[in-house]
Amino acid sequence: MAARLRSSAGSPGTVEQPRPAPLRHGRGRIARAGMAQAAALYGLLQLLTGAVAVSYAVKHARLSGWGAVGTTIAVLAGYTAVR
Repeated sequence: MAARLRSSAGSPGTVEQPRPAPLRHGRGRIARAGMAQAAALYGLLQLLTGAVAVSYAVKHARLSGWGAVGTTIAVLAGYTAVR
């Protein structure tokens, strides 16, 4: 294959295709993409901390460290399963 590419690269009968112009995105589009990413990150953080906050409130502020970790792992496992 390399020999064929070498032989066809220099042949006078071939016409090279022009490279397509690179995509240029406007500032507004970049800003909207950043805002969407920030909103998604905020939602994921709420998803993770919301479960811990609910567990904390249900147990009347008596949540052990492992209880918070277990809840967080359960939420992450559920999120991963859904994705």
